[in-house]
Amino acid sequence: MKHQRASELEVAKIIQGMPPDAFLPQYVDYAGWATDAHLAYHVGVGLALLSQTVPLSYGLQFKRTKPSLYVMLVGRSRLARKSHAITLGQQILWRILPDVGLKTPASDAFVYKHLAETPRDIFFYGEFANFLQQAEHGPMRAIQTMYMQAFDGQPIGRWIVGAKKSGKYRSDRSLLILNPRLSLLAGCATGYLTEATTIHDWTEGFYPRFLTLYYDPARHYAHARTDDAAEGRLANLLGDRAAKADADAMPCVGYDALADVTWERWEKATHDQAMAETRRVPSAVIAGAASVADRVAALLAWDFGAGRVANATASSAAPPWATTAGASWTLGIGALTSALSIVDLHLESVLRLTERIGLSPEGKELELVNDLIGPEPRSYTEILARSKLQQFRFDRIVVTLRSRGSIVVTPPLNGVDQMLMRKPETPIPQNVIPFPRQMASAPSSYQAVPSIDEAEMFARYPDDD
Repeated sequence: MKHQRASELEVAKIIQGMPPDAFLPQYVDYAGWATDAHLAYHVGVGLALLSQTVPLSYGLQFKRTKPSLYVMLVGRSRLARKSHAITLGQQILWRILPDVGLKTPASDAFVYKHLAETPRDIFFYGEFANFLQQAEHGPMRAIQTMYMQAFDGQPIGRWIVGAKKSGKYRSDRSLLILNPRLSLLAGCATGYLTEATTIHDWTEGFYPRFLTLYYDPARHYAHARTDDAAEGRLANLLGDRAAKADADAMPCVGYDALADVTWERWEKATHDQAMAETRRVPSAVIAGAASVADRVAALLAWDFGAGRVANATASSAAPPWATTAGASWTLGIGALTSALSIVDLHLESVLRLTERIGLSPEGKELELVNDLIGPEPRSYTEILARSKLQQFRFDRIVVTLRSRGSIVVTPPLNGVDQMLMRKPETPIPQNVIPFPRQMASAPSSYQAVPSIDEAEMFARYPDDD
């Protein structure tokens, strides 16, 4: 079964369902203007930024869940704009938290020491391939284990033994991090992820913990776009949410009535789907979706929901759509439904990726040819040459892809080589970017508009080819 991935229009509709004054919709709006990376990437990056603004004591206390968030952007190398999407987020984060996210660990000892000194941080990986390659048997394996502990909010402890001197150890001391709050934001090329990870990696816990977004661009910009004024306004919004990051947070004691019903139905549906799934990897990913949804919902509640209201500070007034603030709070339907929609993007992405994990050599050859064919017509001879396969093997793969309905083959015409092209996963609307937000009235080269029809889109987002 081929799993369909959301179009940019579908992602934009999720963002439109959030309050217009919230950070995440305004960030996605700006980042969608600044780069042609898929909008889903910016949702993941924006959530990762929000994870650095919450207090260490903040979370869903009734579930003992704290919103550490691991985000992985997956797509074709050099085309998906993963690194650029991450860079846009870094520039805004560093305006308000210049000491956050500056280091990437090379050993488990560094992780222990760093989290002991800085219990809340984010590690950026522009390309996750090196970590994947060393995580199987190298030093990254121990780091991977600590990442899982940090994600789960478990205390991380270690005995540090001093050097041996005169037959005795100089000193023994313990290092215990009671409340680690670590987030990861990584970009990874599709081929590296599917080649360097195994079925075991996806069923035993590490990779299902990620909010994984697997997309290719639906637009094209020849040049990156930047706007210092817009970045500054977004930094102010993010700083507003970070104003109480070092204070004690009010506890979340449960769902409100409507959210409770919604969660029970969604959780039962995903549980039943995971139990019914006979393939190991999809079953594990679906089963782990609830923990990702909890963290996304907690961060959205901090951005625009009851979590922000209950923890409103004197310098940061309660948002206009909020009514009361109190000593405790409940997770509302707005934050929850938005979180579940975002997790749907994650599930669509990972279920599509799992079709390429643990493939036989023949399966890998089939995926290679399918990738080489691409969405635009290409000649049989060109694809055969690039595949470096024997012709009889190549022909057998083409027959298989045709029988599955994955590709279209045009017969030779007037001696011209036959052409092959891949069928699109979903029809992509021409007016894919109906950005709905108006960030500020200050003059800027970036100005969001309420809605965009096809003509307006091409005027505002010209094809830079």
